[in-house]
Amino acid sequence: MTLGSLLDVVPQRWKVDQVIVLDWYDGPRSGFCRLTEPSVDILLELLDERQTEDGLDDRLFSLSRLAEGTFDAVLSSLSFAGTPAKPVWVPLWQSCNHGDLERANAAVQYARALALPTPLVTRTSDCVRFRGIWNLAALGKRSNWFSFLAVDCVDSA
Repeated sequence: MTLGSLLDVVPQRWKVDQVIVLDWYDGPRSGFCRLTEPSVDILLELLDERQTEDGLDDRLFSLSRLAEGTFDAVLSSLSFAGTPAKPVWVPLWQSCNHGDLERANAAVQYARALALPTPLVTRTSDCVRFRGIWNLAALGKRSNWFSFLAVDCVDSA
């Protein structure tokens, strides 16, 4: 993935193959995402969120590029959790075999360690429908991302 591959396709046209949610609280807060358009595997990490009237929190995520093969390694390591739901899977980290959990945790930690941060931020409530992308190169951390990015209210798209 290059910055251009994500920036060349408007987020509303991104096609999600699989999301592996690592943290969920009223919606995804972090996880791995495989896009088929553009073709890229990414790590999504929550930057900011706000509640909405429809109950689907409006969320902004930082994007990191996953190293080649790490998405598949994580997916394989979670085989004990059953067949992945598509497009969004929230695997249950339960296994009678402690080794299964150790291998899955190691695969996730390895994928995160190798992920290359980008200056990109995206907007989504569900990690399937993306509604914006921003290139924050050369900008520092912000306390209120929604205000900084001039994201007003949730549109009903």
